[in-house]
Amino acid sequence: LLGNPKEDVMKQLYLLASAVLLASSAFAITPKATKDIPKDKDAYIAKTLTAAPEAVSKNATIIRVNDTFDVTETLQKGTNNFTCGIEPDSGNPFCADEYSMRWYKASYTNGEPPPGFGLAYMQGGDTGISNHDPAATDHSHWVEAPQHIMLLGPGVKELAASYPRKLDPDPMQPFVMFPGHKYEHLMIPVDREPGGTQ
Repeated sequence: LLGNPKEDVMKQLYLLASAVLLASSAFAITPKATKDIPKDKDAYIAKTLTAAPEAVSKNATIIRVNDTFDVTETLQKGTNNFTCGIEPDSGNPFCADEYSMRWYKASYTNGEPPPGFGLAYMQGGDTGISNHDPAATDHSHWVEAPQHIMLLGPGVKELAASYPRKLDPDPMQPFVMFPGHKYEHLMIPVDREPGGTQ
């Protein structure tokens, strides 16, 4: 017999969030994010590996992507469900699960996010974005987040409903990025070390 689909999704979300929060205690403090995208293979991989805990990134597929999030080169074939790279417009390293890679592709091509939910790591933090619209270029409602994880996709909307939805949030606290937008998602900072910096 099938269970209640809504309850099943919420159970999966709570299990995912619990696992993420437990894993976050192992994160180290990282330096402020930069926009550089290394051309050298070894330097590119080194920057990419800062996106997630070593247990995730060392077994992940590592790629280069273009400005429509198409893979242009595979630098390492992985054995887990994660793909890591550097965002082409921001220089932010990321490690994303299979669903999150499809979400990324949609967001870089103004497509509809696929149904479901996913997890992406950005342990290196980010270089900032306008919180009201991912395509904005005027730096309005600008948010620079410290190291964090993201819960992505329409499947997280119910969970995200209980988190702050301000256009100018405190990025050191969990908040909804792009509130009300089709790409809204939950940002959860994971720097738990006292005296940590962005």
